[in-house]
Amino acid sequence: MNGRLRQLELRQRALVLRSDLQRHAIAAEGAALGERVAGVEGRVAVARRLLSWPALGIAGTVLLAIGGPRRALRVASRLLVFATLARRAWGLVGGFAARARADGRGERPPASPG
Repeated sequence: MNGRLRQLELRQRALVLRSDLQRHAIAAEGAALGERVAGVEGRVAVARRLLSWPALGIAGTVLLAIGGPRRALRVASRLLVFATLARRAWGLVGGFAARARADGRGERPPASPG
C-alpha cells in the first residue's frame, strides 16, 4: 500500500509541474497576443477618430479605391505631418496675437466722432 501511495504522490507532482509549465506557456502566448491586439486597437482608434469627419472618410475611401493601400498610406502620413505643422503654426499665431492684445497693440483704434 505504501508503494502505491508513493506512486500517486509522484504522479501528482509530475502533473502539477506539467500544469505549471502549460500555464506559463499560455500566459506568454496571451501576452504576445495582447501586445498585437493593443497595437491594432490603437490604429483602429485613430482610424475611427479620423473617419468621424465624413469628408475625410469619403476622401480616404476614394483614395484607397483609386490608388491602392500603399499610396493611401503615403498620402495619409504626409497629411498627418502637414496637420501637425499647421496646428503648431496656428498655436504660434495665436500666441503672437495674445501678446499683441496684452501689449495694447492689438486693440482697434477708437472710432472718430463724426
